[in-house]
Amino acid sequence: MISPGMIVYSVKGRDMDHYYVVVENVGEGFVLVVDGVYRKLANPKKKNVKHIEMSGIMIDMLKKKIQQGKILQDSEIARHIREFQEMKIKEMIECPNKI
Repeated sequence: MISPGMIVYSVKGRDMDHYYVVVENVGEGFVLVVDGVYRKLANPKKKNVKHIEMSGIMIDMLKKKIQQGKILQDSEIARHIREFQEMKIKEMIECPNKI
């Protein structure tokens, strides 16, 4: 289940191959996503859940802030996505056969 605070990967659309953080579930089968750089909190992208893949990574700090209604910063979202991408690259280098 896709929930706010989760890192997701776009597999369809113009933004294919791009990572986002889910900030809100809207309606049946749609979520609002941001990346903190191109898609900021002021203008989140509405994305069909059929067009994204879950990374399996939940950013607990962001999840708590979203649930408590606290203000998020684009810079902290961008930082978490960047750290996740660096982790994935490191994992690919260390275990090339795993992928």
